[in-house]
Amino acid sequence: MVCSTAAALVLVAALALVAASPGRALNLDTTGADDVPEIVTETDPKYQIPKSFLLGAGTASYQTEGAWNKDGKGENVFDYLYHKRNYPTNKTGDIACNSYERYEEDIKLAAQMKLDVYRFSIAWTRIFPNGDIAEKNEKGVQHYHNVIKTIKANNMKPMVTIYQFDHPQALETKFGGWLSEQMVEAYVDFADFVFSEYGSEIEHWVTINEANLHCTLVYNGLFPPGTRDANHTVADIYKCIHHEILAHATAYRLYEQKYKKEQGGLLGFGSVSYLARPNSSEWDDIIASDRTNMFDVGLLLHPLIYGDYPAVVKETLKLAHGDEPFLPEFTEEQKQTLPGAIDFVAVNAYLATIVADRRKEDPNRGGGGRGPGMIPMKGVWTDANVTTVVQDTSNIYAEVNTRVPTMHCKKKIEGDFTLKRDTTRRSFTAPGQIHFSTPPMGV
Repeated sequence: MVCSTAAALVLVAALALVAASPGRALNLDTTGADDVPEIVTETDPKYQIPKSFLLGAGTASYQTEGAWNKDGKGENVFDYLYHKRNYPTNKTGDIACNSYERYEEDIKLAAQMKLDVYRFSIAWTRIFPNGDIAEKNEKGVQHYHNVIKTIKANNMKPMVTIYQFDHPQALETKFGGWLSEQMVEAYVDFADFVFSEYGSEIEHWVTINEANLHCTLVYNGLFPPGTRDANHTVADIYKCIHHEILAHATAYRLYEQKYKKEQGGLLGFGSVSYLARPNSSEWDDIIASDRTNMFDVGLLLHPLIYGDYPAVVKETLKLAHGDEPFLPEFTEEQKQTLPGAIDFVAVNAYLATIVADRRKEDPNRGGGGRGPGMIPMKGVWTDANVTTVVQDTSNIYAEVNTRVPTMHCKKKIEGDFTLKRDTTRRSFTAPGQIHFSTPPMGV
C-alpha cells in the first residue's frame, strides 16, 4: 500500500489536535507525580513561534498521485519493477492517494490545518515520459501549474521537490540511472525546464530529497530500481550519492546564473539524519556518534560547504576497505564549484539513534551491519563502524497520555481515535482525512 502525505503531515495532525485543547500544549498524565513537568500555555512568550517560522507538510509524487499511466505519464522505476513483479495494486503507487485527481481536496484539507507551506514533488515522467526533454507532456506540465495555483489560492506557499526517487525507467535502461554520470546531465536538463516553467511562482526548492537514504535503500535492494537478487555493491551506494550531490550542485549553479536574479528562489538539498548520540560518556562512543553523523548528514552537506567529503569518512572507509575506491573523488574543478552551492539545509529527521564504537563488545548492544530502524543494510551507516544500541521501548506509550496520534512502524496508530478505510484511495485515514502508508521494501 503506497499512499502517503509523509510523516510530516501526521506530525502536523498531532500538533493540530494538541492545539485544539485551549491553554495547553500537552496533556500529561501526572497523577501522583512529584516532578510535574511545566505546562506550556498558548500565551507564554517563551514558547511563541517566531512570525517568520513556516509550518508545513510534505508529499511525494509516487506515494500520493496515483494515475500512473494517465494523461501521457510515462513509466518510472517503481512502475516498471512493481508491474514486472506483479505486485497487487494496493501494494503499488498505481492509485495511491489518487491525489492527481483529488489534489484540490487535499490542498484544502492542508489549508484547514492552517499550514503555511505545502510541499510536493514533481513526477519526472509526468513531464518527460521517457526522460527525453524533446518529448514534453503538456498535460503533465499543466497539472503542476494547477497544483501551484491551488496552493496559493488557499493562502499557502508552494515548496517544490524536483526529484524524490521516481526517475524514468527509460534512463535506467539506457545508461543505468544514478550509477552513471549521464544521469547528472539528464537531471540538470529536467531541473532547468522546471525552473523555467514554474520558477516565477516558487520561493523554495529542494533539488533532490534524501539522497543518502535513497541510494542506500536502492542499492541494498529495498527500493526500485534495486532488487534483493541483484549484485549491488557498497561502491554503488557511494557512486549514486556522489552523482546526486553533483546533480544538485550543477543545478544550483545553473539556477544561480540563469534564474536567480529574476526569480530570487532559494535551493536546498534534502538529507536524512538519524541524529546519533553516544551510548556513554566514554571517548570512543563520543567519537563514534560524531563519526555516524558525518556518514549521515555530513556525507551530503560537507561537500556543499567545504568542497569535499569529511576527512573522517575517507579515513574510516580506507581502514575498512583499503585502497579500493568505495568513495569517488571530486575533481579539482568540482572542489572549487561545490562550496556554497546551497541556500538552506533541508534535514528530514525521523528518529534518533544511540551508538557505540563497534570495536567494544557489550551484550546490551545490538549487532552491527544495521541501518537506522534496525534494518539490515550495507554501506553508509554500517561503514561508520558503530553499533546501534537497542533499548526497550515497550512501555513508551504507557508513560504519556496525550490523546495525540503517533505514527509507529508501519500503520500502527496510538491514540483516542479510529482509523477508517478509504476505498477510493487504497489508504487508511485518520481524523481530518490525513492519508498515509509506507511503500513496499525488498523487491
